[in-house]
Amino acid sequence: MESAFAEANADAPVFEQVTAKPVEVSGGTADDGLAVEATVDAQFRIPPGASADAIRETVESALDGGEISWNDPIPPVMESPRTEVARAFRVAIRRAGSDPRLLRKTGTSDMNLYAGAWDCPMATYGPGDSELDHAPDERLDLGDFDRAVEVLEAVAEDLQS
Repeated sequence: MESAFAEANADAPVFEQVTAKPVEVSGGTADDGLAVEATVDAQFRIPPGASADAIRETVESALDGGEISWNDPIPPVMESPRTEVARAFRVAIRRAGSDPRLLRKTGTSDMNLYAGAWDCPMATYGPGDSELDHAPDERLDLGDFDRAVEVLEAVAEDLQS
């Protein structure tokens, strides 16, 4: 299915690409005992600037037969690094002895759900190696964990004042 987005993705950085990920494949003999059927559950990442409707249209026009059902989309979110929340994180990270790094993450987080419902600045923060997030070998050094607690406490204190 990614080939349906090949032209739009051609020169775009990964963060700006529509990506497709199969999450479950099943199949076998149909209920009539004669035909064979298969089901693929897939997720399509919606980058900032793209719409769920446009992605749906592209997918549906690329398929030759079959049936598609869609879940409610989770919209993309990209916050400014110049908010008070982002500033508070940068200050707290430096005070904890680290250098803040801004990353453009391609995954979905709770922020994607809350940003549309809450009218407030947001930032995503977490310790450890983001390359290991939700991977079989995900791990976190306890020193990184302690530093993250220190950062979050400092951010909360800063934003309360």
